[in-house]
Amino acid sequence: VSADRHEFIDEAISNGASAVVVSKDIEEKSVPIIKVDDTNKELPLLCQRLYDYPEKDLKLIAVTGTDGKTTIAEIIQTLLGSDCAYIGTNGATYKDFHEHLINTTPDSHLLYRFFDIFRSKGAKYVSMEASSESFYRKRLTTLDFDITIYSNISHEHLNIHKTFDNYLECKIQLVKQTKKDGFAIINSDDKYSENFKKEATGTVLTYGKNDTDTIKIVDYTLSKDKTLITFKYNNETFDVESPLLAEYNIYNLACGILACLKLGKT
Repeated sequence: VSADRHEFIDEAISNGASAVVVSKDIEEKSVPIIKVDDTNKELPLLCQRLYDYPEKDLKLIAVTGTDGKTTIAEIIQTLLGSDCAYIGTNGATYKDFHEHLINTTPDSHLLYRFFDIFRSKGAKYVSMEASSESFYRKRLTTLDFDITIYSNISHEHLNIHKTFDNYLECKIQLVKQTKKDGFAIINSDDKYSENFKKEATGTVLTYGKNDTDTIKIVDYTLSKDKTLITFKYNNETFDVESPLLAEYNIYNLACGILACLKLGKT
C-alpha cells in the first residue's frame, strides 16, 4: 500500500517533529517547513547526519539480482560469522537483534537505524540485499559499498520499473557505487554480465564456469542431501561440501566465497 507522506505532517508534528521537509506546497505549520525537489533524495542525507555516519564504521557487502539475493547475503553472513549483520528479505539481524521488514531493502530511516544498532553491538560487516526498487526510490544514494555482487536478471518486477531497460539500469546502479578500492563481483555466465562490467567501479571480479573467471566452478556432484563442488581460485583448486542443493546454489556459493576471500577470510 502506498501513501503520500505529506498527509502525515500534522501527526509528525504532534509526535515532536521540529521541522518538516516537503516536496510540494503546504499550509503554514507551527514548525519550519523546508521545501526540496525530491524528499526521497534528501531522506538518506538527513538519516546519515542524524545517526552520525554509522556506515563509515562498517564494511558493506550488497547483493543484487532477480534471484539469489537472500541466499547469497546469508551465505556471506554465515561465512563471516559473529562479526556480520544481515539486512534483507528475512529481516534485519545481528546477534540478539532481529526485526521484521516489509521491504527487501528498507527505507533510509530504518536502514540507518539498523547500521547504528549494528555498530553499537560491535558488528564489522553488513551483508545486505539491494533491491532494484531501493535504487528507484533512492534509498541507497549515500552509500559506497566495499563489495557489490550481481547474480542474474530476468524479465520480472516490471510493475514499478515499467520497462526492462529501467529495471536493468536500477540493478546496474549497485556496481556503480562500489568503492574505488572495493570489488564488484559479477556472474560471467549471465547474459547481461558485460553491462555490469562496463559500469562497475572498483576492481571487477567474476565467477562462473569460464577459465578466465576469478573463481571458476570446475566440477560438481549433486545428490539428494548435499552438493560436492570443486572451485579454482588463484590457480589452485579446492573442494566444498554444501547442504545447499541445485545448480543455482553453486553459483550462490561461488560469489559468497569470493566475497569472503576478498575480505581476508578463508
